Amino acid sequence: MRRSTHKIGVLTLPILLAVLSFVLSAFFLARNFVSNDAVNISTSHQSFIDTDVAAPTLARPDHSPHILLVTAFFPLSKSKHPLRDYNRWISFYLQTITTDIYLFTTPDYEPVLRQARGDLPITFNTSYGSPWDIPPLRDLQSKYQEMWNWDREKRRHSPELYAIWNGKPFFLDEGAKNAVTVSGRTYDYAFWNDAGSFRNGDIYQGWPDGLRVQQVFQQAAKATNSNLGTENLFFIPISSLPSPLARSWNESLGPLDEEISQGSFFGGSPTAVSWWRNVYYAYHDHWLSRPFFVGKDQTIINGLLLLFPSRFMTYIYYGEGVGQGKCASSWFYYQFWLSSSESMDRLRRVWNGKWSWQWYWDWKHGYVSWSFPSCRIARTRTMMELLKRAFGDGWEHPKSSFVQEGRA
Repeated sequence: MRRSTHKIGVLTLPILLAVLSFVLSAFFLARNFVSNDAVNISTSHQSFIDTDVAAPTLARPDHSPHILLVTAFFPLSKSKHPLRDYNRWISFYLQTITTDIYLFTTPDYEPVLRQARGDLPITFNTSYGSPWDIPPLRDLQSKYQEMWNWDREKRRHSPELYAIWNGKPFFLDEGAKNAVTVSGRTYDYAFWNDAGSFRNGDIYQGWPDGLRVQQVFQQAAKATNSNLGTENLFFIPISSLPSPLARSWNESLGPLDEEISQGSFFGGSPTAVSWWRNVYYAYHDHWLSRPFFVGKDQTIINGLLLLFPSRFMTYIYYGEGVGQGKCASSWFYYQFWLSSSESMDRLRRVWNGKWSWQWYWDWKHGYVSWSFPSCRIARTRTMMELLKRAFGDGWEHPKSSFVQEGRA
């Protein structure tokens, strides 16, 4: 018994020291968070930061661009999070966002979601009992079941989840078209937004801000050095640049399995949304027939970013190895990025006084200095610009063998 106690004591000492070190780091880090001014912008790394320091100042004309948000809610037998979490997150979304929403769900869930939305504008579509019923995925359930055996993350995923992910381009385009018919309103931009992406009761209401959306699309159109215009650009957030190995990637290698794109939010004009639907399913079907694993939408998106880089606009959160400061989440940073300047200021005040694992992680990995500036605004970037940065100016994007650059 003594020998056993002695061993436990020896093993416990380093654990206690590690815990003490963490607690002390957290204490001083948290104190530093609270002490910083809400609008302070650090200048110590200015030349290396991929950020717009000044908040967007936008005049408010009589006509602000009309925005439509499209989403879906289909309960799954196996999902990445418990159903109670999704119910709470979708409540944040439906009860606070005042922007028009078009929502696909089942007939059973419509009354519950309608009650959560209250009097705020929403259109429901209950035509599909599950994602397997939508035209692009019809008759693919058995193939997806077979494909599940190839998934390196099969313990966390399911064929149903693949169907939800790969159904998003259809839902977005179909919702954008149907919403015009139902409401008689013309939308300048339509975006897919995961119903469970608002995970805190933060200060979002009229989101995304129409003028801010218009601003970033105009910035990207100006930077493309082409005649595409804002109506042909498509926005997808990215979490990081591709690895050097991706420099030689081409379509014959199948979807690009790296952590580059994010699939929670994307969109553009109705023209760009229809283009995205067509090109996405052209490659989904092509790669599935080879057969390649197409269950994870991000890997398909990654390949399309390299095939058609001139069509995409984005930002990069970790520009030149530096984070954006006291932001609540790098994954959901697009929510802040597409907010009005007034909302940005409110969010900074909230976040500066709160502890965040995102901030601690950024500091721990050297992405921000100890001074921790308030959440900054990443510069609008074109995908071509970022890929040239990753691969060198001499890189040329791989060509598509069956989809033209401008159309699908």
